[in-house]
Amino acid sequence: MAYPTLLRSDWEDLLPMKVPLPLSMSSKVFGESLVQALTPRSPLPLPKCLVNNQVQRPANAKTAVKRSTCKILFPGFDLEQHEDFELVPRIIGRNGCNVRWIASSTCKVRVRGRGSGHLELENGQYKEADAPLQISLSCASSKELESTVEKVLKLMQVIESHFVRYCHSKGLRSGKLYTLVRPEPLKACRSFRN
Repeated sequence: MAYPTLLRSDWEDLLPMKVPLPLSMSSKVFGESLVQALTPRSPLPLPKCLVNNQVQRPANAKTAVKRSTCKILFPGFDLEQHEDFELVPRIIGRNGCNVRWIASSTCKVRVRGRGSGHLELENGQYKEADAPLQISLSCASSKELESTVEKVLKLMQVIESHFVRYCHSKGLRSGKLYTLVRPEPLKACRSFRN
């Protein structure tokens, strides 16, 4: 059954209060909308996650996922002595190609620390972290971390060969450019008995 179409100008003056309704609608929809608009509304209940104005996690909410992490530090690189080498741009690659090759949807790669150019929020100000220059890797699984570390080490071998040639050309002593640092696994706590 077709209902006649009412224009807003046909019924706008009939409403006791201004109700925002569409510009045109069928008479059936108009009647239902009018009933809804004129029915007094009760205040909405607080969401279940808010109790005493505190956000509560639902019982079935996932807790923070433990991610596998490691760092690559650069003890052989001195910012002042090797400033012409431009280590960070070599790590990142042209238009970020090296970092994109290393990273995946579940693995984060970040170059951070002194000389990285990566600004972090600290005490309300953005500045470089007061830490040694490093590549931080964080992956969803240890298996993915291993494959990511392999990619980073391949890249570091190439960059280290360039670094050795750079040092020889400048007459500088070159040592090991990078070091892989893995976090130590947490040791199980022993319970103390009387």
